[in-house]
Amino acid sequence: MTTFLKKHLIWILLLGTLIGLNETLVGSMHLPFRSVLLSCTLLLILVLGRYLIPKPGTSLLIVGVAVLFKVNNLGCHHACSSAELLCGPAAVMLMGVCFELLASLLVWRSKSRFFAYALLTALAALTAFGLFALMNTYLLKSWDVQRLSEYILLKGSLTALFSSALTVPLIWLADRLKGRSLSEMNAWLAKGAAGLCIIVLWLFGSFYL
Repeated sequence: MTTFLKKHLIWILLLGTLIGLNETLVGSMHLPFRSVLLSCTLLLILVLGRYLIPKPGTSLLIVGVAVLFKVNNLGCHHACSSAELLCGPAAVMLMGVCFELLASLLVWRSKSRFFAYALLTALAALTAFGLFALMNTYLLKSWDVQRLSEYILLKGSLTALFSSALTVPLIWLADRLKGRSLSEMNAWLAKGAAGLCIIVLWLFGSFYL
């Protein structure tokens, strides 16, 4: 575990920070189908993380960082209710859990990477959207049945379609990048740049968002 964190922690922090930044920036905008855009971005970053770091639990670590980023930002700068504070992080964590569980079934030792990851993102989107809608409708009782249906059938389906379609070129690109070996000096420079990016984004999120 120590070796794993030493090797991959900086990239897990970077990917989680990017998700958190996306959730904070795009999540605060009044856009049509905002949840589709947020979820597609989230899924594609999780795909990239799981493909480059093919270890169980990677997705959970990434979304854990994203949730910390989002809660830190919301808690410091927005006068929102406890339900609003928990809604976004709960959706992110739910998507991460669904993705992690399905990844362990679909992409572990899979030879058909493109199909496996495309199917993974589609199923993760449909599952997470369905569970989130059911939770808000029947557990929290904040949604009606019409909103539940729209969220699952329309937004969930669009997220599944777009994320699975974009997964194929993403995996193709990641495959090319993964095949390139870096010298030890270049690897340290890449990690240094990633670390600096993480610090800048957290400072930006804490003081300017």
